[in-house]
Amino acid sequence: MTEGQNPRNLMPKNVAQIFPTYIIGYENPDKEIDNQSVIKFLETQEFTPGPHQPYQTIDNHLENSLEIKKLYDWFNACLEDYRKTFNYACDGYKIILSWANKANSSGSHRMHVHPNSFISGIYYLSDSPSPTYFEDPRYQLRSGWFVATDHPIQDSVWTCPSDTGSLVLFPSWLPHFTEGQPFDGWRYSISFNVIPVGVTNSGSLTEMNLV
Repeated sequence: MTEGQNPRNLMPKNVAQIFPTYIIGYENPDKEIDNQSVIKFLETQEFTPGPHQPYQTIDNHLENSLEIKKLYDWFNACLEDYRKTFNYACDGYKIILSWANKANSSGSHRMHVHPNSFISGIYYLSDSPSPTYFEDPRYQLRSGWFVATDHPIQDSVWTCPSDTGSLVLFPSWLPHFTEGQPFDGWRYSISFNVIPVGVTNSGSLTEMNLV
């Protein structure tokens, strides 16, 4: 690093970013066709009556709907890629719960996690300016000394873009939320929960076999 590249004259150092949390994104190559057909299907479904948003489908097993099977086949392909990327010791992943969300410009979803799940996913069906916000779960940061900084080391919320046709996979324990944003129409998304299936952690004292 030259002097011009180091205006604050920082010392050389090693930096370890420990305990990383990975949020993985995939882009649906057939999003134009898939999203239109899925939204058309969702318009025939019954949603929770409110008053709170987002409205959610009464059917929370959309993964079994033959009408949108093509989209879930792609979800499953992404999950298999996720498993192989991180070399998880399980035979595969299975979507065990899936539902659709519907909200207008005033719709928000308070901070929450997805219990009884290992990985969760959000798929964005429609254009809207409403991102998903992920919050740092390390609540110890909220106690003790606080020293202000503009460095990302102090960030506690990460803004995940909600681009149409994108799928986001994340650990189910990671807190997240949405906020209302000005736009016209409805914001549609699909959420799902995933568990490992088959033999997991083979040969260890944490081995299990789920079908």
